[in-house]
Amino acid sequence: MKQRILVLGANGQVGHACAEQLERKPADQVSEFLCLGRDRLDIGKPDALADAVRSFKPTLLINAAAYTNVEKAEEEEPLATQVNGHSVGVLAELCKAQGSLLVHYSTDYVFDGNTQRPYVETDAIAPQSGYGRSKALGETFIAQVGGDAVVLRTGWVFARHGDNFYKKMLRFGNQRDQLSVVDDQTGAPTPAEWLAELALRWGDLQSKGKGFPSGLFHAASQGQTTWYDYAELALDLAAGSPLLPKKPGLNRAKTADMNFKAKRPAYSVLNTQKLQTELGVTPPDGLMAVTQAVMSDIEDAKKEKKK
Repeated sequence: MKQRILVLGANGQVGHACAEQLERKPADQVSEFLCLGRDRLDIGKPDALADAVRSFKPTLLINAAAYTNVEKAEEEEPLATQVNGHSVGVLAELCKAQGSLLVHYSTDYVFDGNTQRPYVETDAIAPQSGYGRSKALGETFIAQVGGDAVVLRTGWVFARHGDNFYKKMLRFGNQRDQLSVVDDQTGAPTPAEWLAELALRWGDLQSKGKGFPSGLFHAASQGQTTWYDYAELALDLAAGSPLLPKKPGLNRAKTADMNFKAKRPAYSVLNTQKLQTELGVTPPDGLMAVTQAVMSDIEDAKKEKKK
């Protein structure tokens, strides 16, 4: 069965990675794909969402669209709830009605972060922020609707496309002599490219009629680090290159001293054993993937400088 794939959130890190990988897929595997960013489809508008899904009739719908501004969600929780919660419920209903497979991305922010061991899928959720609550609602709606649906919980996503933590550190490093980064939040940097591969792998299983696991899965890199150590790695790698001619000072900070509006989980490492067992995949090493991304950015910056 040839696939018809609809990607929502195509301007973001994961959605962009999905679009890139679809461009490389053999024509005999995909009959048609459509990648829509917010400029073409605002998923916060249910009627427009329904029109797009019903007209395209996807066999696979990858929802990488989300309200992701954690701080602003404290002031705009109703909007975050509409986009990350109610609209996801609409998507689940539409996909079930059409027999489409839905792959949706959720977040480590559904947990309170008070544990000291990697979270498993059956752990109770306890979101502490507007963003976390909105994403938890989306998970709930998908579970209630049923149908062929996969929810991939992840966190600390990065890619060479778009904006993310390591790019912010390099940008701030060029603007300031000193940076302060928290060392009391722990997680795993996860590459968007791998998350896109997972969604398309589910689509391949569907198209081959081999059956596929559904439900909730944790999808994150192997290993763990703090934001401070993550920043130190990126700055050390880029120091002296066109990306960061001069390395700034880096200071340890505590979350309580940073005046964040949104509460963040102190520990959000995700156990991926279920994903590894049921889908037969091995998650990447998070810090190695960050290293590769930064080094590739450095090479591109060197080439650009020579022009």
